[in-house]
Amino acid sequence: MKRFLHILFLLFIFSCEDKQSNNFEFYDTWINFKLLSTETTSQDGQKKITTYKWNGNREETIVDGEVIEVADFNEYGFEIESIYIPTNVKYYAEYDVWKVLNKTYHAPGDTLVISYNWDGLNRSSEYVRNNGVRLKSNSIFNEYGERLYSLHTQSSGYTYSTKREYKDDGRRLEKVFMINDNRKSECREVVHSKYEWVGNKVTILSGLIGCEDDYRSKRIVTYDENFLIQKIEIYRINPDSNEFQKQSTSIFTWDMMNPFKQIYP
Repeated sequence: MKRFLHILFLLFIFSCEDKQSNNFEFYDTWINFKLLSTETTSQDGQKKITTYKWNGNREETIVDGEVIEVADFNEYGFEIESIYIPTNVKYYAEYDVWKVLNKTYHAPGDTLVISYNWDGLNRSSEYVRNNGVRLKSNSIFNEYGERLYSLHTQSSGYTYSTKREYKDDGRRLEKVFMINDNRKSECREVVHSKYEWVGNKVTILSGLIGCEDDYRSKRIVTYDENFLIQKIEIYRINPDSNEFQKQSTSIFTWDMMNPFKQIYP
């Protein structure tokens, strides 16, 4: 009898903990914050620490004591200019609040420019890749800047699209569908990745093999109330056991005292 009562007590405790974790509430405001550091620990114990030094809206990315990138952000926290020092790759962008209007990637001897046209929450673009393929894209977003649907068409006639489903808050992604219009039957539409939420943690299954429910990668991501990533745990399938094995854990630190301007609502 005592053992039975003890089991009931444990079930009650776990039930309460599950309810508390599932009742986690995110803020409905969309605000970007400044990242201060990331610390990644691999399964063999090796650590990689990246720090971000801020001066106003200018950020320096520092690895092993060396500045590897310098970036400028607009007042809403979106990157508008950067240079990656080791390869001298430069990036420029123009925004209307969160809506990107154009992007320019400049590497030594090569430049790619992409312009975007907006009609409300609908966006279209067309550009030529380095391999000469012309790509047209049309996308639909929600008020949080989350992509709902995209259609991509190449000059060769090849088309594919993605569709994303979210929870009622419009921010917590649940499924990403990949639709390949060039396939007439098998695997034409697949769940490319799926997201299982428990409170402020989400388990992401991706790397689909075949048509359904055979995923090779798993991530467990923990957020705070502002929807900022706090921790990412990465897993890969072990081919011998066919079970997920942890590869690394990354911890993120943010500057909560100096947020960028509120984007929405």
